Amino acid sequence: MLTSDLEPQDQTPEGAALDTAHDAAVAATAQHIRNVIGTLRELDLGTTAPAAAYHPGGVRTNGTV
Repeated sequence: MLTSDLEPQDQTPEGAALDTAHDAAVAATAQHIRNVIGTLRELDLGTTAPAAAYHPGGVRTNGTV
């Protein structure tokens, strides 16, 4: 089973009380997060430098005054 195929009742622990409206909202949010993560995983970031190496405007400072 794919994680995208999970229904709200599949995502709750055994014996937990089900609130249908709440569970539907949680399932929709989880699906949205999975979609965003899937899109991010498709991006080719092989040549992108780590965030610590980014300096806006090309100005580098070492924090001293």
